[in-house]
Amino acid sequence: MARLLISHPPGLDQERRYAFEVTLGDWLGLDYAAAPAERTDVRITLMGDDAGRALHLPDRFFPAAEAAWLEPSSLPGAAITSWSPHAPCGPIEAPLPVLFGAAPGPSDASTTAQRLDLPIDIFGSIFFLLSRYEEVVSPLRDSHDRFPASASFSHRHGFLERPLANEYLEVLWAYLQRLWPGLPRRTRRYDVVPSHDIDVPFAAVGRPWRRVVLGAAADLVRRRAPGLAARRLVAKLAPAGRAIQLDPNNCFAYILDTSERHGLTSTFFVKAAASDPRYDDDYALDAAPVAAVLRMIHARGHELGLHPSYHTYRDGSRLRAEFAGLLRAAERLGCQQDQWGARQHYLRFATPATWRHYAEAGLAYDATLALADQPGFRCGACYDFPVYDLAQRRMLPLRERPLTVMEGTLLDANYLGLSFEAAHERIVRLAAVCRRFAGAFNLLWHNNRLVQAAERRLYSSVLAAIAP
Repeated sequence: MARLLISHPPGLDQERRYAFEVTLGDWLGLDYAAAPAERTDVRITLMGDDAGRALHLPDRFFPAAEAAWLEPSSLPGAAITSWSPHAPCGPIEAPLPVLFGAAPGPSDASTTAQRLDLPIDIFGSIFFLLSRYEEVVSPLRDSHDRFPASASFSHRHGFLERPLANEYLEVLWAYLQRLWPGLPRRTRRYDVVPSHDIDVPFAAVGRPWRRVVLGAAADLVRRRAPGLAARRLVAKLAPAGRAIQLDPNNCFAYILDTSERHGLTSTFFVKAAASDPRYDDDYALDAAPVAAVLRMIHARGHELGLHPSYHTYRDGSRLRAEFAGLLRAAERLGCQQDQWGARQHYLRFATPATWRHYAEAGLAYDATLALADQPGFRCGACYDFPVYDLAQRRMLPLRERPLTVMEGTLLDANYLGLSFEAAHERIVRLAAVCRRFAGAFNLLWHNNRLVQAAERRLYSSVLAAIAP
């Protein structure tokens, strides 16, 4: 296999190695070797290329970060420049926002048959996006201690719905191909990954009367759905076997049927404990109704994962205990899997501590990273990727499956409050972006948002429109 040789300035070697590995190794599937040298830019050549061809990229982010690690001065400037490549660069949109680029402004430098110059710091920018560097620098958080869209560089500058790391990758690949047309690239295909956080498996079965009545009141006042309120109360009053069938939240067979109709595999993130009664619904995985659902999911070839409780995102010991509880329950139920992932309740996440807690617990992946109040590409990527711990300065044995959109972000009145038609359009548009890059569209849809016929029609139409 052809081997690329990367010569780069010294400093932040661990961070640079991570950026090279994700971009060249993990995403493109290329063989490469990297070494520091006394230079001010990044130079890529091909071993054995007698013509001496080379690609040069500016080195802007890593020197700034080395001088002011996790300080505001190392962030991109307030004014974002843009650049339009002169030659086609795959599926990217033009102009392309430039987070870190060549001074005085991004433009194509003079090129020859032996040398090409890119005006974007590809490796530094991708590191910045994937590591969630800005989230460690910024102190801004919402009422649930979440990084909000208002603090997001991508949202403030209007490119949250563009997977910028993927666009940078395509630019890099186009320039590498111009120099070495025979380079191979890892093959990828567009995929849709529906997932479901099981916050409340049943609306009435196994729940105390107080919660059922409060839920019915919310049906009447907030959702204006008297029929749903009646179904909730009827299920609570019905005999045990009949109650499970009548329970509004018991739509798991429908979810599985809908995924299977489109050749998709759903992931169900389930709770193993509660840490805050205000936000966690406490249900037992071994309770007969829940156990039957888990067995059905597993028997039909779908995936289970952990939905850690409200306070676990900063509490590694609590997270490990909840994951151990899930594994014990899964063993008793005969639900064995090769790997397990998790998604944080309320999408609460502390960068990089939550990732580190996941890795220490033995989880294989996280699926949390979307902004709760805006859809799009929080990490700038529609590919999964290994994660980097900015505090311990190392790559972790954990992958991120970045979430693209949660249905509540679009539909809930305290977020965007879109109509069903507008939500459908937004989801289809984001999925089309993932399709262009042969990426994964990760969709979160809670089971308790599929309790009414109109909600099911929306979900069914969404999957039909976005399925591969």
